[in-house]
Formats: sequence, C-alpha cells, structure tokens
Amino acid sequence: MAYRVAPAPPPKIPEGPDHIGAAQRVARRNRRIGLVTTAMVLGVVVASVMVHNAHRARQQAAFESAKVDLEACLLGPEPLAAGGSASCDLRVRRRQLTAMATPIERRIDEALGGWPMRCSEASKRMMRQAIELEDLGLQHEADRSTAKLATMKALSAPLELMLCLDERGLARRPHLSHAASLPSLATPLDLDALVAHGAPVLAARSATDLEADPKLTALLPEAAADDDAPKADAEWPGVIHVGKRIVSRETFDLNDPELRASDADRFRPARVGGAILAVWRAGTRGGLRMRVAPIDRLAAAHDVVLFDDLVTGGFMQGTPTLEAFRVYGGRSAARIFLVTSRGTWVVEVTESGAISLR
Repeated sequence: MAYRVAPAPPPKIPEGPDHIGAAQRVARRNRRIGLVTTAMVLGVVVASVMVHNAHRARQQAAFESAKVDLEACLLGPEPLAAGGSASCDLRVRRRQLTAMATPIERRIDEALGGWPMRCSEASKRMMRQAIELEDLGLQHEADRSTAKLATMKALSAPLELMLCLDERGLARRPHLSHAASLPSLATPLDLDALVAHGAPVLAARSATDLEADPKLTALLPEAAADDDAPKADAEWPGVIHVGKRIVSRETFDLNDPELRASDADRFRPARVGGAILAVWRAGTRGGLRMRVAPIDRLAAAHDVVLFDDLVTGGFMQGTPTLEAFRVYGGRSAARIFLVTSRGTWVVEVTESGAISLR
C-alpha cells in the first residue's frame, strides 16, 4: 500500500522587526530627501544666478542711463541727425564754439555749473557704475571722460568721447529727457554747406587770387562813407580805431588766446550802415567769428560763429578749409568773402546782423 508524504510546512517567519523592509523604507526615504535637497540647492543656485543677473542688468542700465545723460548734456536738445558719431562730434564742436565766448571771469564763477564742466557729473555716475560692474574698459572710458570734463580746458579742447554709439557700435538717438532747458545751437557754415549751396562765386583759392580777380569789383557792396570807417591796428590785432575812439582787443577775445586773432590779416573790421562789423579768425579752434553792433554796444554783443573751418566731409579735420577771408563794408550791407580750398563764396551781413549766403 502506497504512502503519501505530507507536504513540508511553510517556513516559519521569525518574529521580531522586519529588517529588510525597514532598510528599503529608509533607502526610499533617503532618496526622497536627496531629491528634495538637490531640488532646493538647484533652486537656490538658480535664484542666486537670477538675482545676480538682475542686479547686473540694473547696474548696466544705470551705466547706460548715465551715458545717455552725458550725451544729452554735451549735445543739447536737438534731434540727432543722420551721420552717427560724426554728427555727435560736430554737435559737441558747435556747443564748444558757442561756449568759448563765455568770459573767463564767468567761467571761474560758474565752475562746474558751466558747460561742459557740469557734464562731468554724468561721467562720474558712469564711473561708479563701471566699478560696480567690474568692467575695466568702461572704468577707463568713464575716468577719461571725467578727467576731460572736470577742467575749463574742455571749453575748447577736443573732447574725443565715445558718444551716440550703442553696444554694437551703431548710431543711436540721444536720450533728451533732461535736456529741454539747454540753449539751442547756432549752426555755422562749413565747407560742406558752401558746396551744397552751389558753385563758388569766384574760383579764387587764396587771398592773392581773390584780389587779382577782375570779377571782384562787380561783387563789392555799395560803399559806406569813408570818414568814419573803422581801421584795424596793424600792430595789435583786434584793436579798432574809429575816428578818435578805440575799441580794445579784449572786447573780442575776452583775454582768451583761443579767441584771439594771431595777426592783423586774421582780424578785419568794416562799417555797415550805422554799425561796426568785426570779423576775425579765433585762435586755432575758434572758427571764423563776427560781431555787428553800434560801437557803444560792441562789447555786449554776442559772437556769431560764421564759418567752422575744421569741418569737411561731415567730420572734424585737423587742416583748416578756410585759406583767407576779406570784409567789405557797405551802406546797407557788408560782404564777407570766404576764400576756401574749393573756391570763394560770398556772405552778406546787414546792419541788424541778418546773414545770407549769395
């Protein structure tokens, strides 16, 4: 008779703690904690990077704001014309030509309140922001700008600042929100303006050519009376003799070498109606200037920059384009002959100071 073997009983689970399950639970918990910790660390890192980037962006924006404020201070409220940085350079040049006529005693009194010295505040802000950005290049630019603007030499010295350029080197419009109160600029003639006006009246390119040209006589104005015609002093350029009266040189050059005619050929007075017209080449960078007023009011009259001899082709140049000039007084209007490297043009000036290019 066959016997059946009883199946083995199931293994007995030992009583006591579940070490394997506990270890698995601990491992799962540690993984969760690790994931949460990693996520938190990454979040902190990302947040820190975002905060840093935002802070740097604010610093960069503050630097750019100071830079465009510097542009607005230096250039004035006029809209920026085509031409990019060249246009900016010329506008700074025009402001310099205007500001150079500020008497020296007023420059000292105004100190940093005068143009362009007051613009150094914007460049100082540029410096502070460049330090925060830890950008040595920007620090150098801002430091150079501040040094150039901090003295009264900036009234006539070339500034050579990087203006009206964005980070890609392209021209941009200046920020003008703080410039509404700045004075408007006079726009002097230059060789570009003469060429754009039309062909020169005479082909003369030197004073000798002009005075030898038989066509000159036909272009002279109706002469004024000779008995009170002003005469320039040959030994002291800038001094005018009108009868027994003398107009001092300081009336025109304000004791500033940059406004002073260096020789008698560079200062020419004439009579126009009842007024005196004085025309002179000022220093090396002051342009061709004029004043027109009755003799008693000449000292209080403003300079008018008639011609900028350092501009051609839309850029500042080191070589003057004006070879010489001659002034002929008249009963109702005087005529100024601008002898340039391209020929001679004629400017007419009335007793009231109205200017027209013939």
